[in-house]
Amino acid sequence: MMRKQWAVFTAVGVTGLALSITSAYAQTNVGLGGSVSSLTFTGLGSGTQVGLSLGTLCDASHCPGTGSGSAFGDNGSYSITGSPTITLTYLGNNDWNVTESAPLTFCFSSGTGCGGTVFLEGDLQLVSFDQSSNGNTGTFNADHMHNLTLTGGTLEGVFGPNPVLDLLLNFQTSPESSSSLLTTLLSNTDSIKGVAVSSGEVDPTPEPATIALVGGGLLAIGTVLRRRARRKAH
Repeated sequence: MMRKQWAVFTAVGVTGLALSITSAYAQTNVGLGGSVSSLTFTGLGSGTQVGLSLGTLCDASHCPGTGSGSAFGDNGSYSITGSPTITLTYLGNNDWNVTESAPLTFCFSSGTGCGGTVFLEGDLQLVSFDQSSNGNTGTFNADHMHNLTLTGGTLEGVFGPNPVLDLLLNFQTSPESSSSLLTTLLSNTDSIKGVAVSSGEVDPTPEPATIALVGGGLLAIGTVLRRRARRKAH
């Protein structure tokens, strides 16, 4: 009988915990559309590092943003601007660490170029980059780290202070390089151009209530495990 009760309790606890975690990300988000081909990766003459520069990432017909969730009534456009020094350091297996001398500026608004109603605006840090083995695609922030610090926008309260932003890139072989793999830029000063953002997403910070539910679920399961261990000891 005790085993049956324990099994039921565990199933309920684990299910509740899973639902709590899922609800943290099943909220309003922003889908990021394609950009103008304007990103350029350049070798720094180092065996471990590559530089990234942003051109005109978006124009009037590119960088659409699609908001989903009850907080959105209209869609808009996004922009990523700034000219910091961006350096990618190779970690192996086509994985890279990304550092910036200053944050980039992210904006999602009803008009192009951060015009009209500003829904979200903040400082963006590109924290990591993973490239496919064939070099055709790459993802900034594949690990889903909190890398956007909001500074304003009508939906700032919905998304929380530190949302997650990821970007999927498409690579095309450029005349300067016979391959789209960034590793071919190590130890030289060649460039890979014509790289575009194909898609991306902004997900909100998990709500405090959801975090509390997750913590409460873990605490409840831990308490039962502790009591069960004590009974066995006696």
